[in-house]
Amino acid sequence: MTYKAPDWEGFGRAMMDDWPTNGIDGSDLFIMAQNFGLVREIAGGFDPDNHIDAEGMSPEAGDDWYEYNFSPEALSPKEGSSGGLHQRKGSTD
Repeated sequence: MTYKAPDWEGFGRAMMDDWPTNGIDGSDLFIMAQNFGLVREIAGGFDPDNHIDAEGMSPEAGDDWYEYNFSPEALSPKEGSSGGLHQRKGSTD
């Protein structure tokens, strides 16, 4: 896997474009984080043998699974070895 740094400037500009006139909810923020590379989806989804449910979402095996893309773990060659960020597609939380 090739590491691509998050586009922090693009993320900030997108947030400012939506705020304060449209407001930003958690779903909007998550989509922006995906679009600008702050989080990335893990192929195969949640694997209870390799992932930690740090957010307490109680995912099941195969559920969509995302990891932060800006921590030292993101640079690790072993994808999915650390905790992650669980978000179901279509969720508005």
